[in-house]
Amino acid sequence: MSIAGCGRLLGLDEPSSPEPPIEPGIDASTVDSSGSTDIDSSTNDGSADDATSPADANPCGQCLSKHCEADGGCHPLVFVTSGTTRGNLGNQAPSDGYAKGRALCNSYFADSGAHFDPWIHYPFGAPANTIKSTRPYRRVDGVVVTTSIASALSTGVLENPIDVMENGAKLPVDGGVVWTGTTASGASTGLHCAANGGSVWADGQNAEGGNYGTVGLASVTSSQWANRGELECNQQAHLYCFESQP
Repeated sequence: MSIAGCGRLLGLDEPSSPEPPIEPGIDASTVDSSGSTDIDSSTNDGSADDATSPADANPCGQCLSKHCEADGGCHPLVFVTSGTTRGNLGNQAPSDGYAKGRALCNSYFADSGAHFDPWIHYPFGAPANTIKSTRPYRRVDGVVVTTSIASALSTGVLENPIDVMENGAKLPVDGGVVWTGTTASGASTGLHCAANGGSVWADGQNAEGGNYGTVGLASVTSSQWANRGELECNQQAHLYCFESQP
């Protein structure tokens, strides 16, 4: 099929409409004058587990997600980039495509001190090697994407799609293709825009030589969030960026 502005996407059916997102969770920084946080325990996005502290009017204010645990540990952030890149990930050094993807992810919250890793398979291993937080991952709008990376890897599905960009806006349903090179379990697909069979994520040229990269679709929660099909390496796609925490 063809996606306007994204070249030819091989072997794909028309993407289904995204599931309606659940309402964002309670922001733990919203505290009334008595020092307590009003949390609706009926919410299903993990907000009921956020920390409350009478002594602190903004217990999770240090967190980019504005949500945290009772021990103060932040719920890490995940977003899809508003910017796009070809299959060489903007790489100037073909052996270091992963570093270029990481640089793109970290360019959006450069002043926060937070660190982000892209969800892409690279020469030294799978995303699970660098994205390891056991806490819930939340979008910029506060909605939980997955209760933990382990949960996402084991089930292959998400609770809500990663379709919100770093600026809080949603990607268009028909334009949200994302470079991954992985299955939903984080395993390699073997399609990483390798240059003539060499360094992965190094080829941003046309696909005449058979060079493609696996892409996911940001608007879905099924396993296709990571593995929707193949995209020519000279086309533009987004990246998923996960905040790295212990």
